[in-house]
This record gives sequence, C-alpha cells and structure tokens, in this order.
Amino acid sequence: VLLRDGATATLTPGSVNLLWNGTSVVHGLSQAGGVSTITYDPGPLALGTIVNNQLTYADSNGKTYQVDWTWEVKGEIRMRIFGGDSVSEPISGGTITDMVNSAPYQENRPHINEIVDQLEILPVNRDHNYGTEFLGYFTAAISDWHTFILSSDDDSDLYLSLDESPANATRIAFMTASNGNRQWTAGTEINNRTSDEIYLEAGQRCFIQVLHRDGTGGDHCAVAYTTRTDPDISDGDPPVSGRLTAFNGVQFTE
Repeated sequence: VLLRDGATATLTPGSVNLLWNGTSVVHGLSQAGGVSTITYDPGPLALGTIVNNQLTYADSNGKTYQVDWTWEVKGEIRMRIFGGDSVSEPISGGTITDMVNSAPYQENRPHINEIVDQLEILPVNRDHNYGTEFLGYFTAAISDWHTFILSSDDDSDLYLSLDESPANATRIAFMTASNGNRQWTAGTEINNRTSDEIYLEAGQRCFIQVLHRDGTGGDHCAVAYTTRTDPDISDGDPPVSGRLTAFNGVQFTE
C-alpha cells in the first residue's frame, strides 16, 4: 500500500494498523520522499482466495483514516486469436476443423497472444472470420462433481484433462451452432454444450483448452462451471475466472 503525505501533514508511523481477514498482522513500513510504503507478505495464496483488508492510520495533525477493500486471488488463461477480417486474413469455412487446419493456426501465428483473467472472449463481437484458442489449467476448489458449460457464437469445443497433460485431454462439450452471450441454461444445443459431471478433488489441476470459430455476425465464447455444492447457475453469471492458470508451453493441437 502506498500513501502520499499531504501538503500540511505526514503519516504517523506508530498509528498504522493492517487487518488481514479481521486479524492484525505485522507489516513493514518505509518512508521516503513523502511516500509511505506499507508491506505484508502472506506467503502463497490459493487460487480463488478472497481477502478482506482494513488499513487504519493517523496523520501528524491527529486526523485518523480507515480504508477497507476486498480482493480475490484471480487466475489467468492464455487467449490466442488467429486470422480475421480486421487483419486481412479471414479464415474460411464454418467449423472448428476449418480453424485448426487454417494457415495461421497451423503455422502458429496468432495475431493476439495474451493472458486474460477469465475464460471468455472480450470484447464480444470483436471481429469476423477468425478463430480463438484458450490454453491453461483449471484447479478445483473443492472435492465435488463439476459440470462445465459452453456458450458461444459460432462453433466451439471444450477439452479437459484429468491431469496436467494436454495429451490426456478429451472433448467434454461442444457447439455447432450459436446462442446468446453467457447463455448457460437457455438457447440451443444445451445437451451438447453441457459436460457430463466430472469428479475432481480439491487442488486437482487439469489442463483445459477451448477452440472457437466465428464466421460473420455476432461472436462470443465463454465457459462456466458449477458443482453440486454451488447454487444453480443462471444465464448472465460470470465465466470461469479465479481457478485458472495460464499455459506457457508449446502449441497443443488435438
């Protein structure tokens, strides 16, 4: 945390108190150039951990302050986009097979290769005649039966391995048409795009891959999941985010 001194007041060092999920923690404090730096190292935090912090302090004029914030240890996944009208290299054909057989994909030439914090193409309706690949790992938060759900426009395939190996990934859900953005329970092909229940142990790390192909018109692609413990999923609920780790290996092609 960085705090900058005001024009007429400075931070009083002994007044600083940092709460971590309601518990006061021993923190570091350094001051230089009118800036106070407050540090705390909690050690490794599991994906999906939610932390509530509170910072209280006083200035040299005796005025007290309190700042509260909540944050989550979010995950990340690699998103690669191939071809498209916007880069003058449209991918022809309307299927996933057409996408993976296209020159940009076969030659490993994504024009976008970035790390994103949720399993969803953003912004939606970004281009035409392009393909997308998500690569990463999903880590189960709890031991339970997991169901994964696709929502896309147009086609998409979802692969999951029960371990970290891409070679062991199998297709667990797919779409050959299109539906509305984040439309998990309504729309077309609900049986195809909803996986069978898969039992995962807490902490089990699974390779995950999504392939998506868009033609013309609107476009989007996202994946959500639910467990028997969770409330029922609803249309519009957010996609997978905090349980992801980006894949940094070589290209994987089914």
